[in-house]
Amino acid sequence: MKAVATFHRPTSVVDSLRTTLTDDGDVEYLVVAKTCILEVFVILTDALRLQCSLEIWGRITSLQAIPLEGTSEHHLLVLTDHQDPRLLLFKYFQKSGDKNSEIKCIKDLPLYERNARPTEFFNGCLVDRKGKVAVVSSYVGKLKILELDNGLIHSDFDVSVRELNILSLCFLPTATSRSVALAILHRDHTQMLVLTSHDLSVSDHELSSSSTLLPDVNLSDIDSGFLIPVPPHTRSTWNPNGGILVLGGKCIKYLIIDKKQRKKNNTSGPVGAKAVKAEIDWQFSKITAWSQVDTEGKRYLLGDAFGRLFVLLFDLEFPKMVIMSLGEVSPPTSITLLPSQYLFVGSHFGDSQLVHVVSNKSLASGTFIEVAEVYKNIAPIIDAVLADIDNTGQPAIVTCSGGRSAGSLRIIRNGANFNEDVRIDGIPNATGMWPLKMQYDDEYHCFILVTTRVSSHLLKLPQSRHEDALSRPTTFVEIRLDVPTLASGNVLTQFTSPTGKSTFKGGPYMVQVIPSAVMLLNTSLGIREDMWEPDRGCEIVVADVSPSQICLAMSGGRVVLLNILGEKILEQSRKMFAETTGKAAEISALTISPISPGLAFASFVVLSFWSSHEIKVFTLPAFTRTDEPVILPHLPRSLLLYDFGDKETGSHIHLMVGLANGVVVSFPFTKGKLGERKVVALGESPVFLSACTDVMTASPLHSAVFPSSIILSSPDGLVIGRVLELDKLHIRTINLGVDNPVKLAYHSNANLIGVGCLRQEHIEANNFGDAISTFKLLDAADFTTTHDFSLETEEEITAVAAVTLETQYGNEMVFAVGSVYFDDTEGEPSRGRIFIFSAGISTTSSDRKGPPQLLADTQAHGCVYALACIQGKLVAAVNTGVVIFSLEYHDNHAIRLARLAEWNHNYLVTSVVTSNDQIIIGDAVASLAVLRLVGDKLVTITRDYGPLWPLCIEVIGEQTIIGSNSNNNLFSFKLQHQGDEKSLERDGFYNIDETVNRFVPGCFDKSGNKLGISPALLLFTTAGRIAMVINLDDALSRQLSCLERNLAGAIQGPGNMDHTSWRAPKNSQGRSDAQAAAVGFLDGDLLERFLDYPAASPEIARIMSGKNEAERLTTPYGQMRSILESLRSTH
Repeated sequence: MKAVATFHRPTSVVDSLRTTLTDDGDVEYLVVAKTCILEVFVILTDALRLQCSLEIWGRITSLQAIPLEGTSEHHLLVLTDHQDPRLLLFKYFQKSGDKNSEIKCIKDLPLYERNARPTEFFNGCLVDRKGKVAVVSSYVGKLKILELDNGLIHSDFDVSVRELNILSLCFLPTATSRSVALAILHRDHTQMLVLTSHDLSVSDHELSSSSTLLPDVNLSDIDSGFLIPVPPHTRSTWNPNGGILVLGGKCIKYLIIDKKQRKKNNTSGPVGAKAVKAEIDWQFSKITAWSQVDTEGKRYLLGDAFGRLFVLLFDLEFPKMVIMSLGEVSPPTSITLLPSQYLFVGSHFGDSQLVHVVSNKSLASGTFIEVAEVYKNIAPIIDAVLADIDNTGQPAIVTCSGGRSAGSLRIIRNGANFNEDVRIDGIPNATGMWPLKMQYDDEYHCFILVTTRVSSHLLKLPQSRHEDALSRPTTFVEIRLDVPTLASGNVLTQFTSPTGKSTFKGGPYMVQVIPSAVMLLNTSLGIREDMWEPDRGCEIVVADVSPSQICLAMSGGRVVLLNILGEKILEQSRKMFAETTGKAAEISALTISPISPGLAFASFVVLSFWSSHEIKVFTLPAFTRTDEPVILPHLPRSLLLYDFGDKETGSHIHLMVGLANGVVVSFPFTKGKLGERKVVALGESPVFLSACTDVMTASPLHSAVFPSSIILSSPDGLVIGRVLELDKLHIRTINLGVDNPVKLAYHSNANLIGVGCLRQEHIEANNFGDAISTFKLLDAADFTTTHDFSLETEEEITAVAAVTLETQYGNEMVFAVGSVYFDDTEGEPSRGRIFIFSAGISTTSSDRKGPPQLLADTQAHGCVYALACIQGKLVAAVNTGVVIFSLEYHDNHAIRLARLAEWNHNYLVTSVVTSNDQIIIGDAVASLAVLRLVGDKLVTITRDYGPLWPLCIEVIGEQTIIGSNSNNNLFSFKLQHQGDEKSLERDGFYNIDETVNRFVPGCFDKSGNKLGISPALLLFTTAGRIAMVINLDDALSRQLSCLERNLAGAIQGPGNMDHTSWRAPKNSQGRSDAQAAAVGFLDGDLLERFLDYPAASPEIARIMSGKNEAERLTTPYGQMRSILESLRSTH
């Protein structure tokens, strides 16, 4: 069996709203609905603070607030999507303190109907402003009406509606509290866009066939798709009754409510002047989100599909509207107005944002928008790879994410979370920090010496939590704080016996190195014991301190080694460095860190030089060079020798080099010799081996109050904190803007990432220019674009793969790119192309090197949906078949793709993967087939004939195929052998409830099989979820299956949702009686909830005992917990 456990939860925002959830009307909340998560934030003056969150077992499509009578409290109404739609009513509970807040489902209403047709356009719910009625649209031809009473669902009933293709709904402003009217925007049987309205009688449980408020009108702008109700404008001369805004197309129309108008004669044809009171042209892309600014409805915020934000204003004196641009945000799915001119912008295609609307245009951006906070969103994930892009042995996930104006690559790694304990203001832009002890052998640090570019600061750390956080000691009278400090540290003192034997002793001594001197200070007395000064005219520029030595680099290329003998500073040796021209070789950095933590002295010194960018290693004390110089492409700014090994693994000494361009270079260090370099990109600024956003420098700290901590220097001051959650995800964004990435592949030999991008320029409202597709090559070290290849007009990239192809010169790894030409007159694509790009290196003997280039291309008779390789040949999925190509070199150095074999026995082959000598294909309107390449022929091994509708597939091992289909299910097949015959046996079916776009073999944890747990692959969804598929051995599968059964009996989702029903496979009609439960897959997220309960809790007792004696778990609690901890560690 396989377990599916979430690695990264969905981040796509569906809806959001601002409301009051308690009877304290002064405290407002922002409620954010993500794909399957509800989050509640309390709104502060200039920030949002998360109060609680809740996972919904289903996909949220709509979020509404229901007011309660006589109080400011609201309940929340949530609608979930097909195939099992439900209405959930939530109440917010705030017990004692913010951390105890929670939202609970107080009512659920199943909406599933077996024989009804799901609505195709508007699938949502509305609540009228008085909180008396709610309307739900889930199925064609009917609406679900809820009668509400004080925030609760009093009753519900269905009403038939003749408008089948509903695009939008809204409540019309009415004069009395009892009357309810609905405006409906729909497309009729002639494809005309029609706006109509109906009166709703709650008491009679019916929807009228006509209305007294608004006539039927045909809209000429067929792209319109939004209705916004506008309340009456009390001070308006032309809009006293309110009306409806119709928008989403090439113009915005406002239709007023005429209470004297009786809808006796419907208006046909384009809407006339009487129906439309005001209109204004809309020259931008489709409107996707809106928000009412004021209670009178005079101003509305509008956001289009590309993130352009506008405000629509009504003129109160004349019947007209004005549009003003505010700036650009992420492509919005929701816009929520917050106090103090802040907005929350929820997004599916980009990061969600907290933005501030300022009164005056920003000089930097030229807009009225300032982004205050960004909430990372990696949805929708279109494609992904898992690659060791920096050759560290720790793979990273690279995803094609976003869309519209927010296309991006996301680099996702396992990292660490920094928890801030204390912040110290008043020392901005520190350039160095050194924690100091009172005695060398003490466990805890007592002081921090901090330097800026002009002065130094000595801070005393508290020894208990009852003391002030930090203070400035007054006992250090001879320490120099008026100048910057170059290096500092506690030191050992050396004593020589009469026999000449040297011993090292710890004591109350520290060293402070300043540009003009080296001082030995007594930490107990605060006085100076000794001082060493350089020659006249020389200045110390770089320094480092080992336990008993000080190494100084001075201006003019001089290096001096000092020792601490007794209580004196003695010069042991010095050396002068010069360039070949005779000019002094100025030193940029040095390190004399002992290669082992227990050593009292250093045997090597490593120097780097300003002009030559060289690194040289020398022995001490004679400064004898041990190896040839290493020249780096950028200036070394920081050096560190460090042993990464331990007692079990042995010594692993490395030299770490921080360069000025934001890159760290590491070298294995063995007996003074440097090994092969490895490059790790950390940013774009000079690196001091701790560089990150807004951090100038860093240092470890271990004190009584701040154990195992880190000090960070920021532009505002110092921060002391601890590293927590080593497995926390860190997400880096490479913005591509309107170049939306759709496919990518990683070339490990060249360390390049090939990205297929699609750009569609917006011309005017809902009209776009020609699609422009490009293939970009990015350096995986820093993600800069090295090469860019453009395709022809109306040609789009559909597949990218890094494949190893066989030639007469040997195997060569190249990028294969597939495309399609779109022609609106064709029923299916008839033209496409396949390109082969070199990566700028050659692994063959063809002596072809240089920049990446197009090696070959060939025409394809349709869309190239997928590419792979087998036995050194290229496999292409083209329309209804599979084509095999070989790469051939000719004597005149020409290269071409030769068609080797073709197989054409399917409907629409959109997925291809290979395993050994087998090709597995997925037919988007059928199922799977397994082929084998025999010579120059493709032979069918076996196929499945069931209607599976697969979207993507992958192989696990040699016998298992996993995939996802259009109904949001996961499936798996095992390739069975029956004599000479093979067959596909489906052994897994599971509803993951999201669209899976990609499976990627591999994992972060490469520690191997643990307790029968073996990570197999990662899956990626359009909602931004990343999950791990984990193989379980037979014995463990039986144990965890029993545990999941008992957990499902003890834990229900919001609204008493049954876990077994939720995970049961779904089809286009919803639930299937033939598949009442998932098979072959276990819900890893549910299993891991076992770890959330204490051992002695009643929940654990109920889970372990089951509902009866047959369900009692035989595996002991401790062993089960150990298994689940191992399962959690895989992701």
